Amino acid sequence: MANMLGQATYLTEGSEESWSNFVRDMNDWFEKHKTIPVNPGMLFPEAAELLAERGLDWDDINTIYKDRNILMKGSSGELVDYTPEQHHGKTTGVHSYRGSKPAFLSITEEGQDQYDMINWEGQRHRAPQIHEYFHYLDKVMDMGGSGIAKRMAEYGDLSEEGLLYRWMNDPKTEHLNLDNPENKGLRTLLKNRLHHGGVVNVREDVGRFLSAMLNDEKFEEWRGKGIVTDYLSQPTEMLAYAAQPIVEETNAASKHLFGTDWNLEGLDKDLADSIATYVNSRYLESMGWTN
Repeated sequence: MANMLGQATYLTEGSEESWSNFVRDMNDWFEKHKTIPVNPGMLFPEAAELLAERGLDWDDINTIYKDRNILMKGSSGELVDYTPEQHHGKTTGVHSYRGSKPAFLSITEEGQDQYDMINWEGQRHRAPQIHEYFHYLDKVMDMGGSGIAKRMAEYGDLSEEGLLYRWMNDPKTEHLNLDNPENKGLRTLLKNRLHHGGVVNVREDVGRFLSAMLNDEKFEEWRGKGIVTDYLSQPTEMLAYAAQPIVEETNAASKHLFGTDWNLEGLDKDLADSIATYVNSRYLESMGWTN
């Protein structure tokens, strides 16, 4: 299917409808925090394929997975095809970014049903599209590395200040410093598009969010009690679970994993400003505004 969302392609008509809801949620979030305007065509600065499985039979789903060499580990550790039984109950079909291009972001029928479910408070039950999008951003913002969240976690068991110091002095995060005097054309365009007339410090603001996330006392307490599994403790999963309820208020368990008051700390706006600035800068670079 040819319809595009930036560098992302909808794989089916149902996928376009499903992921259009995601675009609405992201734009609502950007508008809430008065970020740079973000056109939907800028949300995916690198190639991605977007799938929503609702309406497809299993043979169609499995064909899509097989065509992309997406397998799962069997009981003996061997790679095998997905089956309906193994797929059942999942909100997302696969990890959103498997180290090859294009990225593949898949939402199962169960995931879409949970997204469509509204509770009595008017909140969505889950927002799997947003969860997967942050997996995508995690890798994209690390320029093909293992992910910005994992990069910071590998600095060690440090305080927020210690992690941020390492982050700001890591040559491999320097590309996130968009307020670079040598990058005059891009810097001028970004400055002109910001409401406050300055350039958002993506490198520092994302670093502050990640360091707070990795030092969250409530999450550490839950993990110590064995409530948070090893899977959820992976930095990339922590990022997706921390960001999902910030962007789209949900009553999912992920909303309660973290004790940090993102709004009180101002980290929700930092994150919104940073993502808006980053995806806009990638778009401007693709248009030739690099110096």
